[in-house]
Amino acid sequence: MEHLVGDPLRRALERRCYQCGVLATKACRCKTFYCSAGCQTAAWPAHKAMCKKMTRAGGLEAYQADLKAEEAAAAAVAACAKDTEGVACFICRQPGELVRGCACRGTAGAAHVACLVERARLATEDETTREDGFKRWFSCDMCHQDFHGTVSLALASACWNTYVRWAEGDYKRLRALGNLGGALHQMELLDEAELAIEKTLALFLRHHPRDNGALLSGMGNLANMRSQRGRHQEALGLRRLVYQGYSESFPAALGTFQAASNLGVALCQMLQFDEARNLLRGQLAAARKALGPNHEIVLMLAGNLAVALSDSRSDAVREPTHLMEAEGLLEGAIRTARRVLGAEHPHTRLLQRQLSQVQSMLAAAG
Repeated sequence: MEHLVGDPLRRALERRCYQCGVLATKACRCKTFYCSAGCQTAAWPAHKAMCKKMTRAGGLEAYQADLKAEEAAAAAVAACAKDTEGVACFICRQPGELVRGCACRGTAGAAHVACLVERARLATEDETTREDGFKRWFSCDMCHQDFHGTVSLALASACWNTYVRWAEGDYKRLRALGNLGGALHQMELLDEAELAIEKTLALFLRHHPRDNGALLSGMGNLANMRSQRGRHQEALGLRRLVYQGYSESFPAALGTFQAASNLGVALCQMLQFDEARNLLRGQLAAARKALGPNHEIVLMLAGNLAVALSDSRSDAVREPTHLMEAEGLLEGAIRTARRVLGAEHPHTRLLQRQLSQVQSMLAAAG
């Protein structure tokens, strides 16, 4: 599979000199890498004050993870201050600086970042249950919806900080790095996201080359980054491979529907609207049957099908029936999203924007 994703994966694992950026050959005691004794000597006056701190933290990577986790937690608290005012933490029942970034409303779902982190850590490392406790790092166990925005990044940063010191090929560490990449991407911190996503996939290829599920997930995340960078043709090729892999190995699974949704977006970006509509119609019906009408993936498929039906670059948009079908899809999806996710959820707001565009097109068409 490595030949499909190219040199960036190999570069993601290269050690670079902290001073000049070329390939590194040696490391300081704090695991900061240098290409030569000369670069290490040149960096020492500025590095000296931090070397002991980095060493105590477990190395440069772990030290940076500590700082990023603190910054992300503070940003989440600040962003959620108004929403959680006067509410107690649902875990420890104490007031304080709380966050909430899911579909919970009222007094539900607000918690201290530290409480959420400890709850997720215990669930992840609980070997007495078959439940995948790792999902507590990215989804609320009360409303069962994924965290979003600053709360998603705070939990992902804390997750990475929890497992960064574990063995390089440990599954928990790799999942933590991949989760961080997704949260950074969601927050549009693209340079950091791309590095984390490429490194995750490269490490899975190195340590777990036969884990098809993990590799397909990593390739899907890489395709998302390629698309975000405007490399749509490359993203489309990757998404075709991901969808094919999921369809063959995991038919009617959540990952298959997610891959279909992403492939539909990629096809629209490359103006292949007929294929996108056919794919999304079939997968939307299958997802409703397998997951139920309230699942977030079902809402995403409906929204993406509406885009394929109403994109102004498509000849089919001249047909009023396509716009009317898109309007009906979006109206139904918005009703469900408001009830399940809440009116302020990013997906709900996105669907609302899409509906406004389609209604404007219908009004213009007379």
